[in-house]
Amino acid sequence: MENAAFDSSGEASKGESLAGRHPNPAAADGLELKRKVGLFSGVALIVGNMIGSGIFISPGGVLQRSGSVGLALVMWAACGLLAILGSLSYAELGTLIPKSGGEYSYLIDGLSPLHPFWGPLPAFLYSWISVLLLRPTTFAVGCLSCASYTVYPILTSLGFCLDADKEDLLIKITAILYIGLITALNCYSVDWTIRVQNVFTIAKLVAIVVLIGCGIYQLSTGGTQYLAQGFEGSTTEFGTLATAFYGGLWAYDGWNNLNFVTEEIKNPYVNLPRAIMIGIPLVTVCYLAVNVAYLTVLSPQALINSDAVAVFAEDTNRIDERASPTSMSIEGSQETVRLPATFGVKFLGKREARGLWGIKFTRKPVDDMVALAKNLKPGTSLPHLHFKVDSAGVTISEMPDNRSRDFETGFYPVDIISYGVQDVVYTRVFSMIVVRDTTAISPSALMGGTAAPFECYAYVCDSRQSARTLTIALATAFQEFSKTVKNQKTKHKRIAIDLRTPEQMAADCEDQETEA
Repeated sequence: MENAAFDSSGEASKGESLAGRHPNPAAADGLELKRKVGLFSGVALIVGNMIGSGIFISPGGVLQRSGSVGLALVMWAACGLLAILGSLSYAELGTLIPKSGGEYSYLIDGLSPLHPFWGPLPAFLYSWISVLLLRPTTFAVGCLSCASYTVYPILTSLGFCLDADKEDLLIKITAILYIGLITALNCYSVDWTIRVQNVFTIAKLVAIVVLIGCGIYQLSTGGTQYLAQGFEGSTTEFGTLATAFYGGLWAYDGWNNLNFVTEEIKNPYVNLPRAIMIGIPLVTVCYLAVNVAYLTVLSPQALINSDAVAVFAEDTNRIDERASPTSMSIEGSQETVRLPATFGVKFLGKREARGLWGIKFTRKPVDDMVALAKNLKPGTSLPHLHFKVDSAGVTISEMPDNRSRDFETGFYPVDIISYGVQDVVYTRVFSMIVVRDTTAISPSALMGGTAAPFECYAYVCDSRQSARTLTIALATAFQEFSKTVKNQKTKHKRIAIDLRTPEQMAADCEDQETEA
């Protein structure tokens, strides 16, 4: 069936729109957008706009509100189905009204004939809300996410350790630079914009494929314990399901973006619906597969507690464990990390600690070590180490690319680690207190207070989320240790892992000062 809005080559007939009923002043004056977007670029535009931070942030919220693994996957499939149905409607609108602008063009052409004032009003309101609110906030979130994943690796590779406020400021400045760069690129050349869009879309799909590949590997090794929970615990409350559905739809946002550039699509009558029918089902399949991959590694509770999936983020609870032959007291969340867990860290250093456990005994040593690291000679980096946590303890081993030899490796059993915490000021730093071999210290030094039987070791992680995950991993090791000593007649030990967030610890310190 031939659409009157297009000629035989698929181009919009000059001077006509909406089947020739209304003149097109731009076409009549010879002003037209260049048609540079082909089928592949159209699919890339859809996929690139849809796959963003949503798939790494939304899964926890969708799972929490759904109540079960099975229902959460159903929600993701339902969101994809709605996006597909909506996109098919937009494909029809895009071929009937071959104009760029998306919803604005459809509202203005469809409602303007009804009334000279009220007819164009919805299009007018939509355009201003979109320009002033919807689009800027979407771009801001995307650029802030991109800036975060740029700043953290650079700081880590250079050996810099900034406090939280300076890190946030640096991330915001980087995000502003990204917005300026993207704006300049779009103004400079449509061709270059399309090329960059295609490159980043391929990169996103490669990342998704890697995640899916990890999930397939975990399934092949029997990692189905969380998926086997099925629909157990599913919620039946309509309002809760609605919010779960909305959370999933946020990750699918962007399915209608191709309609905003209809006038730039080559042969739009063919390529517009094809790009939509390829791109959105592809994203739906990827999202379902990624959620399955997440659940082969993370427990449902871990997924819920994560601000950004694939890393553990802010867990707002505290675990304070006291291991003894008879009991283990756990306050707050009982979240765990699957052991063994290995992290890439940089060795910040070690200092004597004046106490067995508590943030007050790690703060000053960490401040001293950070100050020393900031004064390193240019070109000098902190040593790169593997930090492996298992049920027996912590194993520190060297990475092959180290230039500095100022580090310590070895195995630290759980029963000599008295405390572990993510630092309250330098939130990428993890520190732990280790009980030294007191036989190597003279009794006079111990009695005189010139030597402490405890040492504080500090490590710089890739990000604050990584430091958080490492802390939870050590808490898991403490839990495993408590199980092994529960029925043994051994001397009582006291070990602790502090899982308060840095913000919570700072607030608690302020409360204590106020009470004092």
